[in-house]
Amino acid sequence: MRNHNKENVSVGPHTFPIEDIDKRILIEAFKLYDSTHAENMTFISEPWWKELDNMLRLYGKKGMGFYYGYMMYLNQNKSGEELKNGDINPVIAPGFRVDDQEGAGTHRVGELDGVQMIEIEGVFGLATYLGSGDGKTQMEWSIIFDDMGKMKVGPTFIYDYKMYDYEPDEIDYWSIGGNNTENLLAGILSFYRMYGDVDLITGRGGNSLYEDIDTELKYAIDQQYRNEPEKREELLGSIKDDHTDGYYVGGYKELEFDVNPRELVNKLAQEKGYGKVVDEMLGGNGTAYFTSKGNVIKLTGDKSEYETANVIKGKQNKYIADVYESGKLESSHIIKGEGYIIIMEELGLPKRSDDSLNQVPDNGGGSSFDGLKFEGRGKDMNTNERWKHFENEDWFINFFKEYPRIVELSNEIFGEIC
Repeated sequence: MRNHNKENVSVGPHTFPIEDIDKRILIEAFKLYDSTHAENMTFISEPWWKELDNMLRLYGKKGMGFYYGYMMYLNQNKSGEELKNGDINPVIAPGFRVDDQEGAGTHRVGELDGVQMIEIEGVFGLATYLGSGDGKTQMEWSIIFDDMGKMKVGPTFIYDYKMYDYEPDEIDYWSIGGNNTENLLAGILSFYRMYGDVDLITGRGGNSLYEDIDTELKYAIDQQYRNEPEKREELLGSIKDDHTDGYYVGGYKELEFDVNPRELVNKLAQEKGYGKVVDEMLGGNGTAYFTSKGNVIKLTGDKSEYETANVIKGKQNKYIADVYESGKLESSHIIKGEGYIIIMEELGLPKRSDDSLNQVPDNGGGSSFDGLKFEGRGKDMNTNERWKHFENEDWFINFFKEYPRIVELSNEIFGEIC
């Protein structure tokens, strides 16, 4: 997601896939448009996007008013029959390049609220300009978008304004400059294209994208696909579950909360200046939360892990992550158990080679299925057959009945196994 040290970024257009639910949403959206005061609004306008959001919450698409407003614009000449048949023009995020351009006559057309500099860099690379002549702006991105069909976008700028008391990496409120709402739409689509997180691009904050997924299921997916983020995102995005019990961290059931612990960590991160939580990874004893400023906040129920962190805290470590802070979590939201916070640097994933794929680490006795039997020839382990250990277990059978999309994805990725 990060795009550091990239200057003069240039990308082509991106077509979003049509979902089955889109035709239902479009039909209802046009009915809403015809039955309200919406005739005074255009499809490409924030008032209409807000109006749409009230309807979209019924479809689990709250915050997507900008997306479906643009889809309505693209399909406004379609008949009701065409929409019912799924004959829909898809939304396309325009291509763009980041480069110098004249900005005379532009003005503020929107904002990015709750967005960090690192997240803007993830989309558009390094800022085009550092500091303005009058000192009112510290960072500015100059973006030249392709036209969106017949819609002319024009010069677009993202910048801070009069944020005198903040360093650039502390700013989380940015203005979008241009001539009309098309500039705002093009910018938002670019963020949605990169992150797929509506909370990020609308500045609404709030709940995790995956907070309603069963903890044990998410833990299993995180462990299986921790080095394959695209597959992990697709699997998590295909699953939703109604949450009725307490909240846990990772696979550790001895630490329970009455709210999603991500909310607590996100609040802590922002209070301490570490940005906001943008992703999470579940482990056996806790959850690692990744922040927008490149740190990791680990919430764990393992006291020994906390004690180890205390030993290395403040030291420069050559082979492991540097620990900045650690402490016991005091919160009225803990139902049972004790929680510990460890704040550390984020380390990138190691590059894998053929040799490393043959190594079987001896942590915990090696593989859960084969121990150290395949050390030196790890690629010989028949990992695709491991499911057979559980094929007659009721919980295993019921899981695939409840989440048929998992089977579809497995068939797409690995081919039919059985």
